Amino acid sequence: MSGTHLNVACDGPTARRATGRKPGVNCQTLIKSDNPQRKLGVFAFMVCGKIPYSSTHRLDLSPRINAIWLDKGEWELLKKEGISDKLNSIFTDVWQRRIRESLAHNQFDTLYSTEFGQEDYEKVKSIRAWLLQHPHKDKLTAFLLADNPWSALK
Repeated sequence: MSGTHLNVACDGPTARRATGRKPGVNCQTLIKSDNPQRKLGVFAFMVCGKIPYSSTHRLDLSPRINAIWLDKGEWELLKKEGISDKLNSIFTDVWQRRIRESLAHNQFDTLYSTEFGQEDYEKVKSIRAWLLQHPHKDKLTAFLLADNPWSALK
């Protein structure tokens, strides 16, 4: 948790339950302290949830008081990404799995592009897409993988 303010977004149902606030209130600073140990001491255990794929931000959930905590700028990021109404979903396995899969895809994309070169990588992706939809993809794949597809010998 960074920053000196921990905020809870008071528009979501989880935050409303935790704070008793009515909908329409944007954020209220619940803790203001320069001592990070004091902040952590209040919450015994925090669950972190990664938000959009393009961000390194993580939201903090305190199961003890059922509240979601936002550091400076995170509420604006949630609104910008169009997910400010999905606070409860961010901490689900499905949401976090999608983010992990997207991150892995991006890492492999970068790796392949670096290994093959961008032009060859684009070409092989195009061939792969064509091959995957082809009715004889198994035979075509065997043909491509054979050392000599025109020989009766191995």
